[in-house]
Amino acid sequence: MYKITDNHLANTIAIDIEVTPEKREEILQMFPAPELPNRESSFNINEKTPGEYAEKVNVLLNSFSVETTANGGKWLKIEFGNNNGKIGAKMWDRNGSVERTAELLEQHSGFQISGKIEQFPRETGPKSITVEGIQVNSEVVNPFELLPATEKSIEDLTVELVTYLEEIKEPYRTVALKGLKRYWNEFSIKPAARGHHHAYLSGLLKHTLGLIRITRFIRDKKANPYDAMNYLVDVAYKESRAESIANVSAEIPVRERDMVWNGTIEHLRTVFNDIVRKKNEEINFDLLILADLFHDMGKMLEYFNAAENSVEKYKWLYPNADFSTYNPKASGITMDPIGGGTGHIIFSTMLLQQVLLQEDISLKIEDIGKLNHCIAAHHGKLEWGSAAWMEKPEAFIIHFVDMLDARWEKADPVK
Repeated sequence: MYKITDNHLANTIAIDIEVTPEKREEILQMFPAPELPNRESSFNINEKTPGEYAEKVNVLLNSFSVETTANGGKWLKIEFGNNNGKIGAKMWDRNGSVERTAELLEQHSGFQISGKIEQFPRETGPKSITVEGIQVNSEVVNPFELLPATEKSIEDLTVELVTYLEEIKEPYRTVALKGLKRYWNEFSIKPAARGHHHAYLSGLLKHTLGLIRITRFIRDKKANPYDAMNYLVDVAYKESRAESIANVSAEIPVRERDMVWNGTIEHLRTVFNDIVRKKNEEINFDLLILADLFHDMGKMLEYFNAAENSVEKYKWLYPNADFSTYNPKASGITMDPIGGGTGHIIFSTMLLQQVLLQEDISLKIEDIGKLNHCIAAHHGKLEWGSAAWMEKPEAFIIHFVDMLDARWEKADPVK
């Protein structure tokens, strides 16, 4: 038997499932894992010392803007990236260098940069490069070699996810597996964000699996779901307290707003108290796991990164669209020029609808409404980007597990 063991969420949720070698092979033939880049030999700004000079670093452009100094001068605020993550940078104007460089940044995405490593605030702030030299990268470089990626085994993540989806009841099981198969090539490699959490290749896969892991824990591991949720809030409180204590001993403590758990415990308690008021309503965990799968699926269209086939992904929803003028510039992880203006919540409900239509799957209209509600409300608050208030118990839980997985991801240095 093949075992998957992964201590997740600060050792709170121990994953230990058994899959035969034959079943593992069957899953990976149906859902082949993408090949991700080797990151060990790449430039890592976090390993550099302030004052050190970085020479001819290969990077992809994520974004840039022309800023104005207090005395009216110009400077460039730039975000580059490679497969070790984001690289903040700035360039001061020297004899029109800002204008010339901005033109290059508009036209190209791959560069070699040189400059001095800086850190602000000292010792605790992010490190960046003050660019003194920049040129278009004339070498042929695989863009995936310059994008951050998960350090976990994609094969293990895939086998675990599919194993969980095969457990749920029909018709949710068919919707889940047919949907995953239809969108697998994009879903398996897409990041889940630009910078907040899971902002790397296969981050969407890892984040989605994280939600399902926590959902199953809530379903199975305590006397009832409310005991399990309350237990997880207590664990999160201990993590928050440990972060605060560690901050006391830091030479330069971080600001409260920059702490991983800032405001989280109070919010989780509120969500818990709200769902307890609905304890007489039955929780459909099979439907909830299907909602977990689709909740961020629309990020495949909301975000854009180098080496993806952006035209094909839009043909899922708009097969008759005119793509003759659509040619986004290949770069790092950025907002998609089309999808960024729509958002993943809307796209997620549309992708779910396409699966039901294209695969000719019949669901009760009440189930469709509840699935759409979970997706629409999973951010928790309208001011946090939700398209609806949480009403059904499944919606409260999907928001609860989404927040927990995002926070533990930020607290865990291993992608």
